[in-house]
Amino acid sequence: MFGWAGKILRVDLTSEKIWTEETSKYVPKFLGARGIAAKIAWDELRPGLDAFDGDNLLMMMVGPLNGLPGPGTGRSYIFGNAPQGYPKTWYIRTSLGGRWGSEIKYAGYDGIVVRGKASRPSYLWIGDDEVEVKDAGALWGKDTFTTQRMIKQFHGADARSIVCGPAGENLVRYAVPQTETECAGGQGGMGAVMGSKKLKAVAVKGTQEVKAADGERWMKVAEYATNLLNPYKKSELSTEISYEPRYSFPKPDYVKVKRANNPCYGCTLRCGGQFFVDVPGKISPTTNTARVSCAGRSFIARGTTSSRMEKLVGGRDWYNLGAEAGIENAANVSRYGLNQWEVIVGIEMWMQMCKLNGIDLTPDLGFPIEPQDPRFWDTLLRKITFREGIGDLLAEGGPRVVDKIGKGREFLKMVAWGVCEHGAGRGIWEWFPYPHWIAGALFWATDYRDPYSDVAHKQSGLGQFADPKKRLELAKWLFGTEGAVLPLQEEVKDSEQGGPTPQQEDLAYADKAPMVIWHQNRSVIIGSMVLCDTGFPLTICRLKPDMHGDTSIEAQLFSAATGIEKSEGELDAAGEMVFNLERCLFVREGRTRKDDETVIPFFKQPDFTKGIPLDERKFRGLMDQYYALRGWDVATGVPKREKLEQLSLKDVADELDKNGLLPS
Repeated sequence: MFGWAGKILRVDLTSEKIWTEETSKYVPKFLGARGIAAKIAWDELRPGLDAFDGDNLLMMMVGPLNGLPGPGTGRSYIFGNAPQGYPKTWYIRTSLGGRWGSEIKYAGYDGIVVRGKASRPSYLWIGDDEVEVKDAGALWGKDTFTTQRMIKQFHGADARSIVCGPAGENLVRYAVPQTETECAGGQGGMGAVMGSKKLKAVAVKGTQEVKAADGERWMKVAEYATNLLNPYKKSELSTEISYEPRYSFPKPDYVKVKRANNPCYGCTLRCGGQFFVDVPGKISPTTNTARVSCAGRSFIARGTTSSRMEKLVGGRDWYNLGAEAGIENAANVSRYGLNQWEVIVGIEMWMQMCKLNGIDLTPDLGFPIEPQDPRFWDTLLRKITFREGIGDLLAEGGPRVVDKIGKGREFLKMVAWGVCEHGAGRGIWEWFPYPHWIAGALFWATDYRDPYSDVAHKQSGLGQFADPKKRLELAKWLFGTEGAVLPLQEEVKDSEQGGPTPQQEDLAYADKAPMVIWHQNRSVIIGSMVLCDTGFPLTICRLKPDMHGDTSIEAQLFSAATGIEKSEGELDAAGEMVFNLERCLFVREGRTRKDDETVIPFFKQPDFTKGIPLDERKFRGLMDQYYALRGWDVATGVPKREKLEQLSLKDVADELDKNGLLPS
């Protein structure tokens, strides 16, 4: 096989049985990572399975592009039932970067599927064909950085590992599986699944080749894509350049900053965040070396906020801890193996909003809420990680906390499924304005996790163009209609000055469904190959006068890597098939349109940019349009038999029908 390694590694921790199965059982139909995992989940995860049950699967998957040099080819995915899910645990996908995913391919595998529970703390060692469940007694209790260093001592400096920290060992519902200093699978709490299985780490060292079917063609397409994606001259791509922070704070002389950020292995792109080296601690007498990006940058200094956000938070900086303490706290989140977004936007933002609105949580917490004090964060992170005192409850995640405490539910920034606000215009990054969050609400309603981490990056990017005419032209080129971005956000008044007109409201809820469907189908392709959603789909090229990207790149890369010619349309159809299969996984769990509509109350809150709420009647009409375009039953949100058979999922339709779950 070309592209694919040809084998999937299977491990049962209970019996310590190890075997392989042929990847050809699943490809090319299911493409790779996300598609293969969906098929395995359909075949092997029974409905109602709790995330901490031994029969839950921990699926660590890569695709046909991993291990090849090119833009965005270094990421990997993890799948399984997720403990963060609320009100019940269910299937999730989560992505991470670094070198670990490529190392799986070099060891000769397209994925690792783990079932069962070990009788003692263990880790999985993979050295090509040498696979062994080994004792992890010396690793248990260690943080993520120390664990990775020790594994290198055991197996050599070139061994790569994905690990759970103390948070995962203690079953914190939003614990992450982590590799390197900040490459983590943030969604769902799969680090806690590792902890429940007593699986401290999966360590890999591979020596095999990954071959493209047409290497010369691959390199040409990869270079072409890199040039379209990377808005930097070659002279600007050195690993150490002048520091130009998005967030303003003093940079001490001893802080070394790398803007190129040790990119995921094989990737030719340059992504955001900064890499800090040997920064003295403010809380403890140590130094910290770590990458800090995404919400973690908020520990260091506040980003730009609107006047409306200033009013909501009482005119205060949220964190603004400065360089030393900010970097230390960001590094500690990674050391413990916690989801930084859940800690910052979920737990702490709820605490802060309660405090600003006169709800005193101090008696419940046992310590004061002082986010500008580094010691507050040190206490909070430690208590959550080790389930000390109130930390035992906080480790359960925001919705379960308010269920127990019974205070401040209206200030909890959870959209649905137990997952924090992201891209919804009502959180720490309130810049996502009306009408773009209308499409965001539809993304949230029809996904099963935060869609703004791997589905809607490019939809949000389209709304950030300074030139409104360019925004309209790009929307028409990509989706055949300007309605994808109408009304122009500049034309809509703040609610205090009258808000949107009736005509603008009609535009806001029109023509959004086709765009959402396109992005969702394309996200499956990206998650199956695997590519990075920061770069793909390649919708926009800021170096070209018309700014048109090239949405056929995925098909070109797939064809060059595997030798199987696929057009852009054929890949989109495969993405649609897998997305429908995933939907059927949730239908089997009992999900219907009624569950999708649980996002509505969150979006009926006024947004943080213009103070505009969701129009429930119009949004329900948008949902009708979405289901109809998907070929799903409008009343229930369940895929129809005709659609499933069209997508070669007749066996799935038959099972749903047998259980009375197909619409009549």
